[in-house]
Amino acid sequence: MTKQFDSGLCIHCLEETSVLTSDHLLPKSWYPVNEREDFEKWQIPSCKDCNSKYGRIENNLLLSIGHCINPESNKSNGIVEKAIRARNPNYAKNEKDREHRLLKKEKLLRRLVKVESVPKESLFPQFNINDQNNNSSYGILLSKKELEMFGEKIVRGITYIAHNIFIYKEYEISIIFQHDENILDVRAQISKFGKTYECGKAINVLAAFVEDVLPCGMFEIEIWGRLKMYGFVESKTMQNFP
Repeated sequence: MTKQFDSGLCIHCLEETSVLTSDHLLPKSWYPVNEREDFEKWQIPSCKDCNSKYGRIENNLLLSIGHCINPESNKSNGIVEKAIRARNPNYAKNEKDREHRLLKKEKLLRRLVKVESVPKESLFPQFNINDQNNNSSYGILLSKKELEMFGEKIVRGITYIAHNIFIYKEYEISIIFQHDENILDVRAQISKFGKTYECGKAINVLAAFVEDVLPCGMFEIEIWGRLKMYGFVESKTMQNFP
């Protein structure tokens, strides 16, 4: 079911628009195929341009990350198959769709790198590989900018869902990617003061809002039980979070 939004602000660009669309906080294609259907997926208000822009980013990330997750996990069931189908011309509906899938395949192949050529510190957190297979393993280069934009969308969306407020330009959103052991103090603070927001099996967000200075807060975002990032919202006049 698609939620209807009246005219107003886009949650992303904060521009006033007379035509708001409904943007799913987590794209519908990112939910596992065994997900139950008896819940309302999170939706946020977006202008058409931002909705299209984030749609392209999310398609790119699904194509790349979807090849790197556990196909047997209950939280990501069917996601690998979706990523494979997206770049497989045999599933094309017509010639134009076939060309589009071939372009996706070529783009993915250009991003392949031998894991042995990548420093371990450059491997994305939670996506470690088996050292004994290094010489025959490949990885996929990810766009840091796209990941940060996607993380920012989640932070904006959870803030809207939790408190029905926007994060205006006097606040700064930062997204980081860290191994859990390197961010223990922050994780302890989020766990102590945070509240869990879940929408089906695919996404879990632990959000610790600073109630006196909303929308400031810290966020631990986990998708498919594997893709993890941390978000921070602070006033541009406040001291940075640790």
